Amino acid sequence: MATDPLTGAVLPLLHPLQQNWHAHFVLTDEGRCLGITAVGRATVEALAMNADLPRMARFLQVRSGLLAATNPSN
Repeated sequence: MATDPLTGAVLPLLHPLQQNWHAHFVLTDEGRCLGITAVGRATVEALAMNADLPRMARFLQVRSGLLAATNPSN
């Protein structure tokens, strides 16, 4: 369980085998994961998905073409 920083609601984390990642997150060209739903926002915060190391790893994967940014504007 995690808290959505926008609403304060306590929610389960995203279950990647049961839920669609793209329905809850966007990936910027800088490697940041942005939650677009309450579950997405709560998961990003609880798992520290934008901490320096995972964000930089995703940035490098986007730059090298291994991942595609889903929201290249931010």
